[in-house]
Amino acid sequence: MASGGISGLICWFISFPPDVVKTMIQCNERYYYKSFMFDGGYLAASKIVYKEKGIPGFFNGFSAITGRAVVANSIGFGVWEFSKSVINVRDILGIK
Repeated sequence: MASGGISGLICWFISFPPDVVKTMIQCNERYYYKSFMFDGGYLAASKIVYKEKGIPGFFNGFSAITGRAVVANSIGFGVWEFSKSVINVRDILGIK
């Protein structure tokens, strides 16, 4: 369960800044952010976040997401390990 919690935290730490920028793009009108080489406005939106709030701006809402992720992934890993101990796949598939 600890592995699940830690992996959920690491996953969101890596993917949260791009997710913040993606959400900004989705919440505005189409072509609101100037596209640079087919990036869909990602670089322009990133610059705005950085200019207005700095690096912490890329982590707005991080505590709420990680709180949920740690609990959900801990439970998920725990259920997976419990299921493996209860269900023997070799017996189900007829493998000796």
